[in-house]
Amino acid sequence: MMPRLSALLIHGLGSRAAWWEPFLPSFRFLGIQPLPLEMPSLEASGPEAWVARLREHAKGVALTLGHSLGAAVALDAARAVAFDAVVLLGMPTINGAVAPEPPQDTGLSATALARVARFIRRLNESPPALTTETVHVVGGEDPHVVADCARKLPYGLHVLPGAGHDLSRPSSVVAQVLGIVARLEVVRRSCDPGARALSFAEFPANPAAACQLNAEAPSPVRLDVEVTNRCQLACVRCARPRYRADGPARDLDLARFEAVLRAFPHLREVFFVGLGEPLLHPRLEDYVVAARQRDLRCKVVTNGLLATPDRLTRLRDCGLAEITFSLDTLDAGLFRQLRGGASLATVLEHFRGVPAGLLRTVFVTVSKHNLDSLPALIDFAAEMKLAGLAMSDVNFPYNQADSLAAHEATGRLTELLRRAREHRLVIVGPHLHDLGLHPRALPHIRVQSPADLTERSERHRHCLAPWRIVVLNADGSLSPCNCAPDLLIPAESPAAVWNGNALRAWRQAMIAAQSPACLGCPRY
Repeated sequence: MMPRLSALLIHGLGSRAAWWEPFLPSFRFLGIQPLPLEMPSLEASGPEAWVARLREHAKGVALTLGHSLGAAVALDAARAVAFDAVVLLGMPTINGAVAPEPPQDTGLSATALARVARFIRRLNESPPALTTETVHVVGGEDPHVVADCARKLPYGLHVLPGAGHDLSRPSSVVAQVLGIVARLEVVRRSCDPGARALSFAEFPANPAAACQLNAEAPSPVRLDVEVTNRCQLACVRCARPRYRADGPARDLDLARFEAVLRAFPHLREVFFVGLGEPLLHPRLEDYVVAARQRDLRCKVVTNGLLATPDRLTRLRDCGLAEITFSLDTLDAGLFRQLRGGASLATVLEHFRGVPAGLLRTVFVTVSKHNLDSLPALIDFAAEMKLAGLAMSDVNFPYNQADSLAAHEATGRLTELLRRAREHRLVIVGPHLHDLGLHPRALPHIRVQSPADLTERSERHRHCLAPWRIVVLNADGSLSPCNCAPDLLIPAESPAAVWNGNALRAWRQAMIAAQSPACLGCPRY
């Protein structure tokens, strides 16, 4: 994945570039390429040498963060460098009636320390008036910052209660700093909303609003690909019979797939999923190879009938990371009914035969029809030593009468969750893919109460799909969401479609709660 932004990171007095290590994984997850600079000794040259070094590396960099003396250096460099944003972490104050506590054990001579003090005093007494978005983050217990003096600086001030001067620890302080970075205009404009939501120190109840979404979207991070619209089944709840039954059978052109990959350089993952069965495509391996050449994580969602060990081994050897089986019941009769006569025994045989090195997962679409068979699926997941199950209530408008939301299911779902806890299984809810792949997402996407599966919202609270995920159909068209298979947007230029009129209108309707399809969706 290509990073969207680069950020120069300037350590403080007595520190090294390694000071930034606690921040680096989250920066990369946000889509920011961190560039920690190792600064020269201050004994031979003063802070001005640090400023010169920062300017040397600033070409094409939108963001800079500095800690302590590094914050003062970043601020001084911003006089001449057109950064989009500057973040000052604990920039010391050397003015006012109360002097801050001086730094200890710097290893510098009194002369070198005096040069540093003069440099910081000058910036405090004559702070540059920047048009660049500039924020100052200080710990409430920082001995090197006088809060009243920091408030006089013409920059946005964030005081972190209880934090000291070292804002790289503990992890709760790092999370608060990341939340401030995630709210910067340049980051909101450029980076993945799912990653930004997870960067907030305290995860908001309304992440969609916290991300300050609008009709524009940053470059997507996930591609959902319908490599074929063919399927050997006619499942009861599937949208394919309603939206694609009368169209011609099509397989996605490989060249079109590769063009879309080139159009969206910030992708992290590719899901082979859609209204067709991916394993019906005889050259699926070629698509996996094309995605892996760009270092993208690949996953296939399948009905399982063609997921033989030999086929999955070939896909794994091409770079496939995960195979997800749609498995809604272990009752053979109900399975035939829901899946148009398909063989449950065949699917289970293939699931048990998934080759080593390929992550196997299960997705369950729940409704009134299979609610009573879910405990058996919980037991099956435990038997297969799975970490958990992904579940979602039915979402298309035409099947809402069969949804859990339309029926009193609280008691049975409570028992289901108790059974999962006994097996130490995690039930992941319908917001699984809205927040991205990151450990911090787990507490917010796991099902902890029946309402996490049945709840419907009348305002936009969760779904980030049209801001994160581009959907490519077998005919080469794009769609705003997997939940909108009837809206196909043909285009020669996928990148133009992403923020074109149709997708902008879709996002605006979501935000304004004017999309009927979204109002009935459990992800919304």
